[in-house]
Amino acid sequence: MGDFIAHERLRESEEHHRLFFEQSRDAMMTLAPPSWRFTSGNPAACAMYGARDQAEFTQLGPWDVSPERQPDGQLSAEKSQQAIAIALRDGSHSFEWMHRRLDGHEFPTIVLLTRMTIAGQTLLQAIVRNVSAQYAAEHALRAERDLFSSGPVCIMVWGAAAHWPIQQVSSNVEAILGYSAAEMMHPDFRFGELLHPDDAPRISAEVVAHIARHEDSFEQSYRLKRKDGVYRWFYDFSRLTRNSDGEVELIRGYLFDQSHLKETELALEHERQRLDDILTGTRAGTWDWNIQTGAVVFNERWAEIIGYRLAELEPLSIKTWYALAHPEDLELSHQLLQRHFSGELEYYECDLRVRHKAGHWVWVQDRGCVATRTPDGQPLLMRGTHQNINARKLAEERLKLAASVFTHAREGIVMMTADGTIIDINDAFTQITGYSREEALGRDPQLWRSDHHPEDFYTTLWRRLIDQGCWSGELWNRRKNGEAYAALLTISAVYDDQGQVLHYVALFTDITQLKEHQHRLEHLAHYDALTTLPNRTLLAHQLQQAMVQAHRTGRQVAVVYLDLDGFKAINDRHGHQAGDQLLIVQALRIRQLLRAGDTLARLGGDEFVAVLVDLPDRTTTEALLARLLQVVNDPVRVLEVEYQVTVSLGVTFYPQVEEVDADQLLRQADQAMYQAKLAGKNRYHCFDTEHDRSARGRHASLERIRHALANNEFVLYYQPKVNMRTGVVVGAEALIRWQHPEQGLLPPNVFLPVIEDHPLGVELGEWVIDTALRQIAAWHASGLNLAVSVNIGARQLQQSDFVERLRALLHAHPHVKPSRLGLEVLESSAFEDLSCISTVIAACRALGVHVDLDDFGTGYSSLTYLKRLPVNALKIDQSFVRDMLDDPEDLAIVESVLGLAAAFRRQAIAEGVETCEHGLRLLQLGCKLAQGYGIARPMPAAALPEWSASWQPDPSWMAQPPLSREDLPLIHAIVEHRAWSQAIVRTLDGQQIAAMPLDVHHCRFGEWLDSGGLAYHPSQHAVEEITHLHHQLHHLGQTLLELHAQSHTPVARAQLEVFLNLGATLTERVQALAMFRER
Repeated sequence: MGDFIAHERLRESEEHHRLFFEQSRDAMMTLAPPSWRFTSGNPAACAMYGARDQAEFTQLGPWDVSPERQPDGQLSAEKSQQAIAIALRDGSHSFEWMHRRLDGHEFPTIVLLTRMTIAGQTLLQAIVRNVSAQYAAEHALRAERDLFSSGPVCIMVWGAAAHWPIQQVSSNVEAILGYSAAEMMHPDFRFGELLHPDDAPRISAEVVAHIARHEDSFEQSYRLKRKDGVYRWFYDFSRLTRNSDGEVELIRGYLFDQSHLKETELALEHERQRLDDILTGTRAGTWDWNIQTGAVVFNERWAEIIGYRLAELEPLSIKTWYALAHPEDLELSHQLLQRHFSGELEYYECDLRVRHKAGHWVWVQDRGCVATRTPDGQPLLMRGTHQNINARKLAEERLKLAASVFTHAREGIVMMTADGTIIDINDAFTQITGYSREEALGRDPQLWRSDHHPEDFYTTLWRRLIDQGCWSGELWNRRKNGEAYAALLTISAVYDDQGQVLHYVALFTDITQLKEHQHRLEHLAHYDALTTLPNRTLLAHQLQQAMVQAHRTGRQVAVVYLDLDGFKAINDRHGHQAGDQLLIVQALRIRQLLRAGDTLARLGGDEFVAVLVDLPDRTTTEALLARLLQVVNDPVRVLEVEYQVTVSLGVTFYPQVEEVDADQLLRQADQAMYQAKLAGKNRYHCFDTEHDRSARGRHASLERIRHALANNEFVLYYQPKVNMRTGVVVGAEALIRWQHPEQGLLPPNVFLPVIEDHPLGVELGEWVIDTALRQIAAWHASGLNLAVSVNIGARQLQQSDFVERLRALLHAHPHVKPSRLGLEVLESSAFEDLSCISTVIAACRALGVHVDLDDFGTGYSSLTYLKRLPVNALKIDQSFVRDMLDDPEDLAIVESVLGLAAAFRRQAIAEGVETCEHGLRLLQLGCKLAQGYGIARPMPAAALPEWSASWQPDPSWMAQPPLSREDLPLIHAIVEHRAWSQAIVRTLDGQQIAAMPLDVHHCRFGEWLDSGGLAYHPSQHAVEEITHLHHQLHHLGQTLLELHAQSHTPVARAQLEVFLNLGATLTERVQALAMFRER
């Protein structure tokens, strides 16, 4: 039973072995010694080697299904015996083997030989597996790895974490970046640190953005630093790997070194930029022309030259050019093009006119050449430029004109070298001087010098010519024939770009006849033809000179008006001849009585005026006046007939209590003469200035002003008020002027004082308000909404019905908002009757009218009064503003007024802003609103809209913030030092006894420094520099004063410029410091 079971088990084992053998997908076979041929093989073995059946297969041995040699070059027969020996020795042996099918196809395999013993015989069992597919995959993978490891593309895999840790990298990274793959995959390696600092922020931001947009891939360009420190440009194509949650886990990048491409790109960009710069610098337009099709390409500059945008000219073709070019110039252009096409001209160039968009013609220089030709040599493509040569054409025309003027001018023209040698003359030179061209060229200008002028005249002429570049005046020259002639000469220097003199050009005119004629005319214009005495014109000049001399010497001048009594009767009865002779004799007699410095003039008829100068007092004239009465009374014999006349004299003196002019003196003397005639003639009368001033003048002035108001002779001028920081025009002040028909435009100080306490002043004030309202309405209708303020006098403001009259005027102009009208009340007027004025101002504000307190700071207001006065704004008087740059006290007043305005919640407006520095100083103090000549002078109403539209504040004003209270002492320090410096200058010039010393620690800036003003300044270097400058300035100033006190003023003056420059530098540094702290 046991044997049976064992036998069954053996049979089942053999059956299993048979099934495994037959159904195995691997080839299985047995080899028997001594030949080691196959003794059996399974179906898979037959199929693997291409045997038809088992019988054919068992006829084969290992060498029959192997190539002659294995891949390592060893013979298959030898190598198979070695493998069998190993298997027999070790019991089994596994190895790779290249097999060959019976049809000759080779394929790789893995062979396992196992030694076994059956029935006492040693056999080998072989199991062979075809690994062709595996080998193919490995080969492809190896080829791919070799491809990427040896090529220019580096592959990196980054982890999606900080600093982008590298998890994988291709082996060629070392050739590309210098780092080994192991170095780059080290945990401490930071890829982000390789990025160029200029690229890193951008790259990080781009990666984050790509990830946020859920993109699968993206491209970037950036610079990486190689291990040797050199940066290279890389193109990076990256793909994102996400997990199941959509989060990025890995980034696979393919990096290509594109440095050479970048260098080429940068070189091309540089060349393109260079060409663009050349085109921009030459302001040239460019064109491309396809000659065969007529298509053209212009750049934008080409269109700009003729006033167009390129889009306005589309569609573009050669017809565009034909339509714009001047018809007269196209023919020349066509001829030159044909000569270029034929090869006669290497380049095409033509100047021609092109129609501008505005309608005028623009000269352009058209240049170009054929860039491409057809195979048969015909021009195909042409490129070129257009250059605006309008300026050159104008210059050429001017040169032609100048050449024509030079040649044909009636004035003589001489051109000289810098050393004065004549190099060219024109025809008029020869005509005037008599010297030919050959005689003049190469000679010195002294050629025609006369003896009329001293040597220092020519020295002064050349010194001024060298210093100022020109000299103009009259001088006498000499012609070739020796004749002297007067010339009006202008000499100008011509400089090169370095400021060196190249030439001198002299232009002169022969004015000899003109001088002679002028002399005759001057005599006729200034002297009486009958008596040869000075006439009224020369008298006015002489009298003016006498008045100036009297001011200078402190002596008296007497003006005596003489009128002959009885002359008219003699002239009528005996004729003009007798009358003329009588006048001649009397003129001679009177002239002989006067001194050499006195003047006797004939005004006309029998009226004369004598001007007596250098009188110690008025009594000195009494004896002379008596002699005049006597000598005129003496008989005169004319043509055997004896005549006798008397004279009435009117006398006035100068100077007087009030300033008078020459015309007023003559009128006074005339009036006094008339009083002498009324008193009986043959006597003299002295003018009573006091009576005349008090009685006659005021009445006449009032009547004339009343007449002017009735005849619309008064006009309003408007001075803008602006916000200096924003540039907004906030309003205008109306200022009255008298357009006098005889005296021209008169300022208000000429006529307002006359009517100050007269009802006429109130009437004129209402005219001003009404006119201002009408002007506001007119501006509003034209689109300009501007507030206007008018000045109101105390008398008008205190009228009991002032508010009602103001209301009526506002109702008469319904289109004007009351808030557009402002009243300016003088500070001194406002406090005459504080209770009344306060009530009136409150009523005006209730109407909507603004009220400002004018000329604030000049009156005697107290804080209590100011608190009770309900005004809108305080206007700082211009005298303080004007002088605050040089006067510390005026600066303190301005600062105080601004402080009061802020404390009482009033606006502050500064008057008298005359310079940019005034505006800067006010802005530093916190004052934004201002008016003054530095912004705009008062102007007619018609001029203000245009001014308002175009006005811009000084840029430095807009950038100037108000200074903090801690830095205000700096401004006071600047002004104090400026005043001190000017005092030192005046001391050295002898204009004051001595400048007050200013101690370095007790001046405002010294006190500010010593109190720690610079303690918190971040730049200690600036602190030390300013402190050093401050001590240096004080030391030098004290030195100058000591030198002056020791009578070494010239030495002190020699250092004055250094002192002033030092002060300017300190001021500049302090101002910069204040601005720095504010920022």
